[in-house]
Amino acid sequence: MKLALIAICFLSSFACFAQANCGESPPSPPTNLIASPTAGTLRIDATQYCESSGTRIEKTNQGEPYVGFLDPNDWMAFDVDLPTAGSYQVTYSVASMTGKGAFQLEQLGGSTVYGSITSVPSTGSWYSFATVAHIVQLPQGKQALAVAIRQGEFNLNWIELKKISSDAPDNTVPHAACRADEYVQISLGRTNRVSAVDYCDARGVQRKTSQNGGYYVSRVDANDFVAYNIEVPKSDLYRISYRVASKDGSGGLVVEVYDQSSIKTVSKQVNVPSTGGWQKWATVSHTVYLSQGKNILVIRGKGSGWNFKSMDIGLGAVSPSPPEANPVPVSPPAMFPIPAPVPAPVATPVRAPVSSTPNKGFVRADGKRIVDGSGNNLILRGQGLGGWMLQEPYQMLTVEAAPKGQWQMFQKIEQTVGTAGLEQYHRAWLDNWCTYEDVKELKASGFNSIRVALHYNLFTLPIEDEPVRGRDTWIQDGFDRLDLLLEWCQREKIYLILDLHAAPGGQGRNSAINDYDDSKPSMWEDEENVRKSIALWVKWAARYKDNTWIAGYDLLNEPNWGFEPGHLNGCSEQTNKPLKNFYDRAIEAIRKVDKNHIIYINGNCWGNNHKGMWPFADNNIALSLHRYWIENTDASIKEFLDMREKYNVPLWMGESGENDNNWYKGAVQLLERHNIGWAWWTWKKLQSASGSYSIDPPAQYQTLVDYWAYGGTKPANAMETLMELAGNAKLKNCIRNDEAITALTGI
Repeated sequence: MKLALIAICFLSSFACFAQANCGESPPSPPTNLIASPTAGTLRIDATQYCESSGTRIEKTNQGEPYVGFLDPNDWMAFDVDLPTAGSYQVTYSVASMTGKGAFQLEQLGGSTVYGSITSVPSTGSWYSFATVAHIVQLPQGKQALAVAIRQGEFNLNWIELKKISSDAPDNTVPHAACRADEYVQISLGRTNRVSAVDYCDARGVQRKTSQNGGYYVSRVDANDFVAYNIEVPKSDLYRISYRVASKDGSGGLVVEVYDQSSIKTVSKQVNVPSTGGWQKWATVSHTVYLSQGKNILVIRGKGSGWNFKSMDIGLGAVSPSPPEANPVPVSPPAMFPIPAPVPAPVATPVRAPVSSTPNKGFVRADGKRIVDGSGNNLILRGQGLGGWMLQEPYQMLTVEAAPKGQWQMFQKIEQTVGTAGLEQYHRAWLDNWCTYEDVKELKASGFNSIRVALHYNLFTLPIEDEPVRGRDTWIQDGFDRLDLLLEWCQREKIYLILDLHAAPGGQGRNSAINDYDDSKPSMWEDEENVRKSIALWVKWAARYKDNTWIAGYDLLNEPNWGFEPGHLNGCSEQTNKPLKNFYDRAIEAIRKVDKNHIIYINGNCWGNNHKGMWPFADNNIALSLHRYWIENTDASIKEFLDMREKYNVPLWMGESGENDNNWYKGAVQLLERHNIGWAWWTWKKLQSASGSYSIDPPAQYQTLVDYWAYGGTKPANAMETLMELAGNAKLKNCIRNDEAITALTGI
């Protein structure tokens, strides 16, 4: 069996004697080296190999390089010159969605095996890196030190080697005393509070009485730690919120998680802000991936000291525990979901023209056509992921029970099974509806792109729920899910288009398609909703500006709003001034952080009324049209063909479907004859022959829907029915509509 090999290069006292080719001259030492002739630490980027085969250098959303898609039979190698023999702690920064990786450290060729990592943990994302480590005995001198991949599917960011002195403890089995202690049981569907003084191991801290009663840990300085036994019912992302106090705000905490095999699976750093006093408490938080079963959570001090009162643990973005009396307002560190200050909104700003010069390598506009990163003509053949992050009534068979939209359906669910039940169902739906298997099937079915319909409330709060008007609270769960989808697309080489399908407040009177609640101001009735929508686009653009698998930003799906009396859904609007104003401001804001990605413009009247909006002061922009229940003739698209010629912009048909297969085939032929790419609607929905896949509703689902619509006796098995529905959304449980897919792609 041929093994995948990765070897590590250590410079200066840990010298590398090859780089460009193994066995040749060494490179200059890295600037991050901390080493001495007998002891030291060195971190090496995995991309700094001297030879390789079958490996790929990828980039995270932040542009950081890593070696990706590690499978058996890939390999990289570095030559190593170790100054002394002895014990070394070798730490690896790895990421895996599946948790299937395993490898061993050895001499190149396998003549000597120094140690093994038997399980690369599932880190929740291909971009979310965690560390694993072991202690090994290594010989002195020049050698080919390698890592042999025994089981694949993980990414490698860096490798760190630390020489351990003879009297240093073996800390790969940390806090052994905790193993014999009781574990805190974490329950799903609620926040679990753990007192800071209920630790199983600690160093350098004291237990003190709080002014308001109870106890807290004082002070957590550099080199101090507290450790806790935590047992979770399933592997998932959890949010941990810490109640901390610091007078000067110059400290922080380092969070480490050790699994049942004593492998360190997570390491995160969090700054502790100034709270104005040693017993004035504030909250800092982060998300962390915890493996099912028993874990040891270790919190180490960093910088100057701080006090620690409690921590709350729950799934994802859980509701916070009730605040203590007289809480101290502080600004948490920017790495977490926090309110961020923004400029005050201006009603009618004067805008300078926006100039966009996209870098090569990105899907972009080139005159009247869309081209790929190499400048070749590109016809986008895509599917919309409608029903995943936004559940429309017709997709869920709830038109009579909850006709106004997802918010109304969720209200019915919460009234039936409670808040925890709603959260459990929604998380399961999001987990199951869109998976890596869906992306692989989309690619295999002949599609080259995905249009993902996004609901703003998975990324930020409604304006009514913001603690401070004009500031934005960011919700990490939505960003994590979008990151994961993008990683899958990158792996399968399929483009992703971001579509703001449900904007803050709702952008249309047809509430079912954008989750507009008419008891609250729409996007067009409160300037704060417009500002928040633009802030969200800037957040996405800054996050994905360097990713070439993003094929553009669909700024606003199907606005349908009359800005003048008598124009209910915007179909008779002649100027569309508020919509044009939004687009101008959004484009200008996006281009400050991202000049690379093409932007798609929807008209009013469900996307097709572009009157008064063109031209735009941007050269990387496309006109989007939508097509439903219309003849497949040249005359039916002549208006848009004329606009393409007049404004020298490409066309993209961003949404169509809900018809028969013969119409599908004719529509695709018409569009592609005119060099117009397309995205179909939608990938999955309940009991459907018009979508590509059909979700089979549970036997008791109609009974539950009837209860929501007409009342009566509440079904006793409502929660079981909802969870069965979420399970049925998995691709393997859905029915493939072969004819519908063939009509679109010929496959």
